[in-house]
Amino acid sequence: KVRRALAGKAAALGSRAKKIKWPEGCMEGTYKRPFWLPAGWLHGVKVGTSGYTGRGLPVYIAPDRTKRFYHRTAIEQYLGLGRRLTEADGAPPSFDELLANAMQRVPVVSFNPKHEEALFRCLNDAEKAKLPKATAIHFCVISARRTSDAM
Repeated sequence: KVRRALAGKAAALGSRAKKIKWPEGCMEGTYKRPFWLPAGWLHGVKVGTSGYTGRGLPVYIAPDRTKRFYHRTAIEQYLGLGRRLTEADGAPPSFDELLANAMQRVPVVSFNPKHEEALFRCLNDAEKAKLPKATAIHFCVISARRTSDAM
């Protein structure tokens, strides 16, 4: 799932994608950036830990790219703040991070002619006669954000 989402993100961004050097054993993930994670820190997944969700074990990488952490409390101890990290300490997610998370949730739809044939085999001749021609079907998308605007 993660690799498919990241491949979709790379295809969508093309050459505009950020080139980040990830430490060995870590890769970009699809988890949403934690609100408390300070600027300069990377968040990704540990390689080889897909697990039940297929998204991997979250890992947080220090700005020097040598230290990695798996829990918020370990980062707080490393920073030596003596308090919990809050939203004020965090940096907002970048567009790249948001796109990877969104691509994770896009379902894979495969159109196979065999499926269409199987559907039409379930219909009798009377039902098939009532189906409209493809040219008679019109499709439209209405944005929910603009439905309240007067035209």
